[in-house]
Amino acid sequence: MQDLFRIICLLVVSLVLGVFVQVFHPMGLPFWLNEVKEPAMPAWAWNRLQTMDAETAFYKVSNECILVDVRNKEAFQKEHAVSAINLPYYGFSDHYSEFAKNVAKKEAIFLYCYHSECFLDSWVAKRLLALGFSNLTIIEGGFESWKELNLPTTK
Repeated sequence: MQDLFRIICLLVVSLVLGVFVQVFHPMGLPFWLNEVKEPAMPAWAWNRLQTMDAETAFYKVSNECILVDVRNKEAFQKEHAVSAINLPYYGFSDHYSEFAKNVAKKEAIFLYCYHSECFLDSWVAKRLLALGFSNLTIIEGGFESWKELNLPTTK
């Protein structure tokens, strides 16, 4: 009888936790393995976000655009795209003030993450949009795509 009670308690706690994550986490919980949901953001904001392949982004960044790596500090220090600055999703609050001092809100900003399945760049873009930055582009395929095209990196 005690085992049944423990199982029921575990199921109830799991259900409550699942509902909490679904409601409050930007991407929620996927109901199917291949389902991916964009972080909660108004449609007008998503419409401002652009995407671009890595090669085109490389040529645009060469012409006075800001390149932002949203990966963690360790990954950035190991290797990153030439001229990229690090604004990690985890630690955004710690790095944002320095970023805001050096980057105008109207400047063209290109963001990249680890790979095509990583959405940290979209989440950072969401935060930047909310803070008034308006010219944001997500690099499709992230740093993985950048490296596959043999675009310049720094170690």
